[in-house]
Amino acid sequence: MASESNNLEKTDQKKENKVLVECRPHPIKYIGLVAIAVLLLIISISLIAASSALGILVLLVSIVWCIIRYFTIKSTYVELSTVNITGKKGLFNSVRMVSPIGKIQDIAISNGILGKILGYHTITITTAGSAGKEYAYKDMKNAKKLQEAFLELSE
Repeated sequence: MASESNNLEKTDQKKENKVLVECRPHPIKYIGLVAIAVLLLIISISLIAASSALGILVLLVSIVWCIIRYFTIKSTYVELSTVNITGKKGLFNSVRMVSPIGKIQDIAISNGILGKILGYHTITITTAGSAGKEYAYKDMKNAKKLQEAFLELSE
């Protein structure tokens, strides 16, 4: 009997870690990438016409750069769960943040004119404690939902 009540207390104390809101980069990030890729393709084609070796080298470097940039954007996220908030940005030199809800001081969102029109924000998460840091995630969707869900959890 005592072991059953202890197990019930442990399960009551442990919250289910369910994702409430997920924020990902807005498609505007990919539009910029496509524009740069087209520009690099045009430069590569003109260099191939002038000097094939240099043009092919520029084309290959451009393709590798675009692929790396695409996966860097794709791997960026912020998730709010019932227990903690998790964020990641970057591919090779990545920054990952995991913090319990109780250690989050503030989730601020900001945007400019284009962000207001298209619906993306910069999310700034401030953590508490001696190692308090600010984490900024630019051009993210669902930022308002993240902020509202955080306010509901922290009450």
